[in-house]
Amino acid sequence: MQLRPIDIDIEVHRHIEQHRTSFGQTPNDILRELFGLCAGSTASAGERAGPTPVTGDWSWKGVTLPAGTELRMTYNGRTHVGVVSGGAWQIAGATYTSPSSAADALARSRGGKRISLNGWILWEVRKPGAHTWVRLDELRPAASRAQRNPHRRAA
Repeated sequence: MQLRPIDIDIEVHRHIEQHRTSFGQTPNDILRELFGLCAGSTASAGERAGPTPVTGDWSWKGVTLPAGTELRMTYNGRTHVGVVSGGAWQIAGATYTSPSSAADALARSRGGKRISLNGWILWEVRKPGAHTWVRLDELRPAASRAQRNPHRRAA
């Protein structure tokens, strides 16, 4: 199935989010259900979409997140959520392989322009079974954090 980006206003976005039943559900999944469409191009007529399968851990620069890890980033008053699945980040119907590529693709300046961001300090994660959110940067090896910021003490 080929995906295409669309622009929507905040009211439409809120309506989509009100119908979300899991973090693994993409906006496309929600809209297909609202429109009464089948699960996707591989589903036969009349089949209903089940929960998105959660498989495949994600690993990058010394950090591994298990499949099913919830992701969230708030930037300029807008919160973006996703889940680790298939060895990548699944957010708003798109797939990302790094935190910064996801942040760059989703965040906009107040004027609506694309910007370049350090996703490691913006994204928070909640691993399966955990109750608290942790900033992604805190999961990096201490040596890696110390190299980027020599004034910060490694714990």
